[in-house]
Amino acid sequence: MRTEVVGLEALTSYDSYGEAEETQHAGRRDYVGQPINAVVVRRWDNRVPKTGGTVYLTNASVSDPFTVFDTYDWRSVIENGIFKEGKHPWHLLCFPQRTEAAVVVHCHFTFLVMGLCTAFRLWQAKSTLVPTAQTTVHLNLSTALLGGEGTARWRQRLREENRDKIIVFIGQAYGIFHLAEFAILTHLPLRRLPSPLGSPQAVLQRFGLSP
Repeated sequence: MRTEVVGLEALTSYDSYGEAEETQHAGRRDYVGQPINAVVVRRWDNRVPKTGGTVYLTNASVSDPFTVFDTYDWRSVIENGIFKEGKHPWHLLCFPQRTEAAVVVHCHFTFLVMGLCTAFRLWQAKSTLVPTAQTTVHLNLSTALLGGEGTARWRQRLREENRDKIIVFIGQAYGIFHLAEFAILTHLPLRRLPSPLGSPQAVLQRFGLSP
């Protein structure tokens, strides 16, 4: 696969680039835009663009245009992994108060909890991997372990997996049971058991009880 990129320096044709005091006269004939660099993608994985192609504008150095090209891949991570995830599942835009301090604190705490949740999910995913010669030597905690499952789908999956379960406390001890399973243990009559649980006798045997 072949990718060709070209770096261009000090372009002045982008009138909207610059501070407000610099661009307020952009409509004048004698206006000269502020210099900005660009990276033009001429070929991407052997694909030649049919139209204008892709151009990355940047204020970074383009002496090595592949540095800008590779760095720009992080935009999809930021857009999808932070902005979209933060706005919908994590309610990033639901500020407690419309003040600067409230917005800053809300954003910091939201991102903190998002990071902790992702770390927990990665730890869970890593613990379920079957050890191999490669994973035993070195295993990177990558979001690839999540299989593209976002927070919303993860929460929905947890709800589906646990909606029929209950937690029972007796003193300092507790147990988590399937609702139908608990009904059998407490001698409540059921017309039909979910097929994965087996028969009432099988449920009792799993807990070391006799019919």
